[in-house]
Amino acid sequence: MVVGFYILFAILVGLFAIGRSGGFFLYFMLSIVLTPIVALIILIMATPVVVDTRGAPVKKSWRKRPLSHV
Repeated sequence: MVVGFYILFAILVGLFAIGRSGGFFLYFMLSIVLTPIVALIILIMATPVVVDTRGAPVKKSWRKRPLSHV
């Protein structure tokens, strides 16, 4: 039961990390190795959310360059 809550909190930390640098997998693994609380503190302190002029979060594209239409 305790292990289930630990994994659940690790998944929640990973979900909070979506849209930030590092992403879900990095912070999920960090939560497993350390603790979810420590990983959440690192997430909050280390990765600011970039917002546009309307206040919406800016998500980075996973593509390095645009696709060519050749």
